[in-house]
Amino acid sequence: MFEEKNENNGEQCIFIGLCEIYLLFYDEIRGHVPLLVYPDESVKDDEEKMRPVNYHSIWFLNKKEDAEYMNIDLEYGDKTYFATKLYLSSKRKKRRAGLSDDSPEVIVIMVALPIDMNIFGDDLLSKMTTNIVTNFKDSLCQIISSEIEKSELTNLNLASPQIKKIIQEGDIVKEKIRNDIKNTCMDYFSSVIKQKDSNSIKKQKAISYLSLKGIDINYVISNNENINFSDMKLFDQSKKPDQIFEIKTPFEISSVCIIKETSELEIMVKNNKEIELNNLLVKIAHIKDYFERQILDHSIECWYPNEDILFTLPLLPEKNEYLFLTIENSHKTKYLSKKIELEHLI
Repeated sequence: MFEEKNENNGEQCIFIGLCEIYLLFYDEIRGHVPLLVYPDESVKDDEEKMRPVNYHSIWFLNKKEDAEYMNIDLEYGDKTYFATKLYLSSKRKKRRAGLSDDSPEVIVIMVALPIDMNIFGDDLLSKMTTNIVTNFKDSLCQIISSEIEKSELTNLNLASPQIKKIIQEGDIVKEKIRNDIKNTCMDYFSSVIKQKDSNSIKKQKAISYLSLKGIDINYVISNNENINFSDMKLFDQSKKPDQIFEIKTPFEISSVCIIKETSELEIMVKNNKEIELNNLLVKIAHIKDYFERQILDHSIECWYPNEDILFTLPLLPEKNEYLFLTIENSHKTKYLSKKIELEHLI
């Protein structure tokens, strides 16, 4: 395989440690292939870091489901991965039997944020998707063709002039998209932080999170890129604070336990808010061997403040399995999206 020389690998960028943007496509031979990773391109060669990207639920949605569930997010480790899937018209000659040349290209755009910043995920993903589709919809196929040619080369010097041209054109488009992603991140986080709306929990959470992490929030709009977010400090982190502040999510999983006698799994979920919430939908999916099965779809008319609700599932977990629990209201506002590792319970 031809290994491209990428000068952006490991670049020092203010967004390292704050967000990651992935642009991927589905290759009929190789499967899920990253076209671009921002800000650190070297992440795509790290198998462990790419695990939640490659096994994200977004890949397993069919085209009919996408009309209703276009965006899906996955909580993995200390990050939440927000993703959307697009279908682009294509005339590329497909390399797998059963696929016609006009089969659409499957594109996935993904935004990864620290869990404490996940309130911004849907908004940032929406802006990122709109910009990429508006500015590069007709050019994405060039990058795909370029990446396919690279995967089949062992030495760029041996490529024909036509193939070299395809690769060069794809790299030019990729760099333009990379700059567009950078500008979108800059504009978005700058606007979030510069807004002084004291009534906005969203803005308060952003500033609180960045401050508690020791991040200089004014640095977001700086032109100096020699330091990344994780290097900025507002205070001496070696000193123990007088108080510890925590940002509570609307809901939390209080406990998960196995009842071996009845072959059941019990999940206790608590409403952390001081008000009752109405017309909620709780969904639990079971993920096994990369296949997803919905095992609970429960409506709750009223969930009282600080109330715990127990959900019982007829399931005994095995290794390499996990559950994915989501809570949203009738307007599709998501209150909780949580991955439950079952292997630790066995």
